[in-house]
Amino acid sequence: MQNNVPNITMSQLDRMVPYMLRAEGGFQPLGLIGAPATGKTQYFQTRFREHMADFHGVQIDDIGMVIEKIGQAEDAAAINGLTIPTKLADGTIATVKGKPSLLKRIEDTGKEYGVVLLDEAPQAPMHVVGSLGDTFNRAEHKVGDWDLPQGWVVVFTGNRVEDRSGSRMLPAHMLTRVVMYNLIFDANGWVNYAEETNVNPIIVGVVRSEMAHFADAVPEDYGPYFTPRSAVQAGKHLDAFMDSDEFDGVSIPSHINLLLTANVGSGVARAIGEYVRFAENVPTGNDIIADPTGAMVPDDSGMQLMAASRALTAVNSSADAEAALQYLVRLRPDLQISKGAQLLRMAGEREYLLDSDLYNAFSVKYNEFLHLTFNDSGDNA
Repeated sequence: MQNNVPNITMSQLDRMVPYMLRAEGGFQPLGLIGAPATGKTQYFQTRFREHMADFHGVQIDDIGMVIEKIGQAEDAAAINGLTIPTKLADGTIATVKGKPSLLKRIEDTGKEYGVVLLDEAPQAPMHVVGSLGDTFNRAEHKVGDWDLPQGWVVVFTGNRVEDRSGSRMLPAHMLTRVVMYNLIFDANGWVNYAEETNVNPIIVGVVRSEMAHFADAVPEDYGPYFTPRSAVQAGKHLDAFMDSDEFDGVSIPSHINLLLTANVGSGVARAIGEYVRFAENVPTGNDIIADPTGAMVPDDSGMQLMAASRALTAVNSSADAEAALQYLVRLRPDLQISKGAQLLRMAGEREYLLDSDLYNAFSVKYNEFLHLTFNDSGDNA
């Protein structure tokens, strides 16, 4: 059977959603099907809620979010509520559905507006998906026998049949009630998102430079592979390492390489190491110490981070520390604070004397931030 579900990129989707929110009759349930860990759920948690907030004239924190993993539901009653024999006012016995836990979770948010995300929809048992006909139909907008709040919308996500995740095609009658797309991953769109949300700049640089590519399908070989989700997690580990004194701005040690490999695979971990080691347009630590006001400052955020680390590695005296500070104040503000705090800790531990006008001005300017940084590290400012 040919798959005629249309393809869409995240950029196209982002431009389309505002019009869906404005449509008369309410928001038609929207589904994104795609490879694992390509940002489907994250989109609905972030950008989609921003669009809803703009549409309703509220803040994003005013938009609730409830995720129901229907792919893990044992039966339809787990979603729609148990059927309970009930005596009616005239004395007759009828069966009615109890209040679903999904609706209770929506009510518990206390939000007038929100998103119901039915995750793993293609992986759900067929009888579970079939029982959600009214949930996937905006004209009915129900779960079980209970109305969903009018300010809440229904979306769903899942993997493709070819992703070997236990997915199947949705029942044909569902396709007449929803809009559903195969999400085509857009690396450039991810880079923009990653920069806005402060994903580790080395990870972003590796993607931007095309030294590594996200997997467009589940690999045949068993093991970790590179996805937007694994990239973000690897970036968190890399952030922790790069904020430490162990990072010299030149190399990734074997134990950190192994940590990265467990998230993104050995090939991408190797590419990250090569990106750091052979980074162009990044001055050496000795070059920076020799000419801190003239040494080049890279435009790329990741490259600036490496340059700062290289400068700190080259510090061997009070004069070197002053020179490193002269270079750090030329970098972006967050690096001035984080690497400046690292430099001051180093100077204290090694008993380097910093007493220049620049040092005093820097300490006054960033006093509050430096104090927090020192407290987080367990030191005293």
